[in-house]
Amino acid sequence: MEGAPQNAQAVRFWQAILSSGRHVPPVGGGDRHMLFPAGLPTTYVLASEGSPDAVLAGLAAGNTFVS
Repeated sequence: MEGAPQNAQAVRFWQAILSSGRHVPPVGGGDRHMLFPAGLPTTYVLASEGSPDAVLAGLAAGNTFVS
């Protein structure tokens, strides 16, 4: 797995949790300190609308993916 060793460790930890039968929705974010382009990774949330409450409900429901 490419990237920092901590990233590989985090993915192995998440996979172990998933293998135990629990669903933990993925989230990710970039720590970008420049204007362009946006930081990577980006978390997408399926929500009924764009309000903070709807986005939090989407997160709680596990309706996420990271690219």
